[in-house]
Amino acid sequence: MTSAAAPPPLRPVGSERPIACGLPMPAPRDEARERHREQQPAEVDADQADYDGETGTYVFTGDVHLRRWDQQLQAQRLTYVEPTGRAQAEGGFRYEDYAIAVSGSEGYFLLDQDQGEVAQAQYQFVGSHAHGDADHVEIQNADQARYRRVSYTHCPPGEEDWWLRASTLKTDQASGVGEAYNARLSFMGVPFLYLPYVNFPIDSRRKSGFLAPRFGYSEEDGADIEIPWYWNIAPNYDATLRPRYIEERGLLMGTEFRYLQPSFGGIADVSYLHQDKLHEDDRWALGWEHKHRLFGRVNVSSSVNRVSDFDYLDDFGNNLRVSSETQLESYLLADWRAGQWAFNAEFQTWQTITDQVADRHHPYRRLPRLRASYSNRPGEGLLRYSLDTEVTHFVHPFDELRDTGTRLDMTPRISLPIQRLAGFVEPAVSVRHTSYTLDRVEDPTAPDNPQRTVPVVSIDSGIFLERNFTLFGRNLLQTLEPRLFYLYVPKKDQSDLPNFDTGLAAFTLSQMFSENRFTGADRVGDANQVAMGLTSRFIDTAAGREYLRLGIGQIYYFDDREVTLSPGQTPSAEDRRKRSDIIAEARLQFHEDFIAQAEYQWDPYDDLSEAGGLRLVYRPDRDSIFGLYYRQRRNALGDRTIEQVDAGTAWPLFKGWRLLARWNYSILDQTTLEQALGLEYRDCCWALRVLAQREVNPDVLTGTLGADDERFDNSIWIQLELTGLSAFGDDIDDYLRDTIYGYPDTE
Repeated sequence: MTSAAAPPPLRPVGSERPIACGLPMPAPRDEARERHREQQPAEVDADQADYDGETGTYVFTGDVHLRRWDQQLQAQRLTYVEPTGRAQAEGGFRYEDYAIAVSGSEGYFLLDQDQGEVAQAQYQFVGSHAHGDADHVEIQNADQARYRRVSYTHCPPGEEDWWLRASTLKTDQASGVGEAYNARLSFMGVPFLYLPYVNFPIDSRRKSGFLAPRFGYSEEDGADIEIPWYWNIAPNYDATLRPRYIEERGLLMGTEFRYLQPSFGGIADVSYLHQDKLHEDDRWALGWEHKHRLFGRVNVSSSVNRVSDFDYLDDFGNNLRVSSETQLESYLLADWRAGQWAFNAEFQTWQTITDQVADRHHPYRRLPRLRASYSNRPGEGLLRYSLDTEVTHFVHPFDELRDTGTRLDMTPRISLPIQRLAGFVEPAVSVRHTSYTLDRVEDPTAPDNPQRTVPVVSIDSGIFLERNFTLFGRNLLQTLEPRLFYLYVPKKDQSDLPNFDTGLAAFTLSQMFSENRFTGADRVGDANQVAMGLTSRFIDTAAGREYLRLGIGQIYYFDDREVTLSPGQTPSAEDRRKRSDIIAEARLQFHEDFIAQAEYQWDPYDDLSEAGGLRLVYRPDRDSIFGLYYRQRRNALGDRTIEQVDAGTAWPLFKGWRLLARWNYSILDQTTLEQALGLEYRDCCWALRVLAQREVNPDVLTGTLGADDERFDNSIWIQLELTGLSAFGDDIDDYLRDTIYGYPDTE
């Protein structure tokens, strides 16, 4: 049996690895250090010394100290044979170098050959708690050593809560491999793991072998055990096999393969479960990422993400490198630069993994999208000019329901930026031209080649004001940054244009100063408006820290907005208003331990809070954190669609103990969506985490819960971490990072 290293990630594409099973050993071999050591003569201090000239033997007694460069040997009696370099220590001795300290009842060393033997040895690695003992240690050469009846722990002396013991241990610095026979691991005096044979890495080099197992339990799945095996194929290739037994489902086989060449690299992740006993079907997932530098400045990247069914990620977790769990993106992208030109070509498709999306609302596939852009360098003349061009062919998975076709979009733009220390003014003019070649199915009578050309005129301006003042004994700088942005876009009938990938942009403080209220090229919003914003910052002039940032803004409309997303759609009441909602943002950090962020959107007409969010993070030290997140949002009808509170903490209770808790509550549904409660004990020797989780069945919220369905899914996670050795069980830290806002790594 083998135990794998925690392999460093292949660059540029890689992934984190769990801590490996293995003995932390002395520092890696340093040939330069050894050469310097060999050039140094041995020096000895002793209370008494006798010399036999015929044999060249010294006998030192009393308080004996032998030194050679970084080697030190202390003994009560030392016999040193000069011709052979043999040093025989008796009556107890201690040997120390840059990496390890060893004491024993007796032993000898051949200093020139880096050989020796020690009886009844006790050892400790320099700069670490790692220590142990052995009945016999044989140093065979500078690289190889053999230990008999050896023990190892990372706990401080006198506080050994866990031990790893083996009948025989061999180490080889040249290969970076250690081998142990009849290895036994015990915790609190209770043996819980036996391995008749195990080999493991003794330095940072990657090594094939087993990684720490993971296990858990839930009411739906029963016992869940994963035993990963790492395969170090070559310096630039490796793989991890992840057999995972789920009691109520079966055996899920997972494989991750990483590869790296000078011009390309990537990572592939495949999982497969034959005949899921609960789902009664095969389950699988595929993820693949690849980056390739072809030549010059041409780069290619690709990503493939697919799963067998809607419920895969909910049932088995997300090993795919995606941020959304409702749409899985796959793409192939090539980009390159030539002077001031930038080009790229992309093929993009999606897999919808929820049954809550109607067929016609599935996203379009871009097969392909070709883009080219040009802009002159800043400072090249008074004017800035640019050109953005895009040609995209859109395909829909249900093309019998939706229009498909090709879209050409071009935007030449010219501006005159005037920058001064006290402010800036930038007038700009652009023209947005979009044309289509369509295959109509939604309205066959509509034109197949519609087009639209719209001019866009804007003037952006801002002023920077500041003042110095003193508050609570601190010298502060306050800025006042008013900003005025005028935008004019004439109304253009766009009812004949399809909507492939366009939506209404989220209304934020930064979006107020953009030239289009829509995302995508299918709609250009008509506008005759001015956006006004004000930002103020409070900065500590000595430390450079920003204590407080406040921002507020609103748009004033001179004309109604007529352009809508859907053909025939009537402009809403909000589109007839003369003022937009008021947006406010704030960020407070009066102390490095505390951060507060807030966003607020207020409707002055209906006197309603349209959307808002509050984030609080208090982190007084590395082991303590409290995070709170509140958010709410209304839909176009004024009904609240989301109002939730999410709170979590990892907080010390008393010495060594820490509370772990998370609570996610839906105020609208008056239901706790998820709750978790646990304890962690940690010292410099070991850590134990236990976490109980309860998660509501999503069908409860939609009212589709079956008579035989459980209202909650309950899980218990356990993780035991032996410092300097390995961690066993579920990675609870991963869960806390995902669910507690601001939770840090604790490694």
